[in-house]
Amino acid sequence: MTEIEIEEAVAEFLSRPGCLVERQVAFLRKVADVCSYDPVCDTLLAVEAKREDWRRGMQQARYYQLFADAVYIALPECRALRVRTPQLEETGIGLLVVNSTVSVSVEHGHNPFRRDLCREMVIERLRSGPRSGGGNR
Repeated sequence: MTEIEIEEAVAEFLSRPGCLVERQVAFLRKVADVCSYDPVCDTLLAVEAKREDWRRGMQQARYYQLFADAVYIALPECRALRVRTPQLEETGIGLLVVNSTVSVSVEHGHNPFRRDLCREMVIERLRSGPRSGGGNR
């Protein structure tokens, strides 16, 4: 399973009526693989998709905590079994397991790092639609 396939599966998993979902969302000098904003719940999610290296995914996902209410890494099922879940739980990052479906293996925790201004910037980007060369809805 490629990272693109993981992104596509996660984007589909997060797609619900009324939700804004986009792949490859730029924030400052980083790019979140998938972001989703639910205006009814007022919740912004960010996901880092990885084929193998969950530790690198966790490092990247920690950056997304600046703007997202909830942050996850997404891995294929065979790789997710190797994740040290206490490390994720300590950082408040959740884990999505991807195979033929997507499921939540570790729920996200409290995010004390989120900054309202950063959050509003990303929500506005999602509301304005995909950027050229950017993601899909």
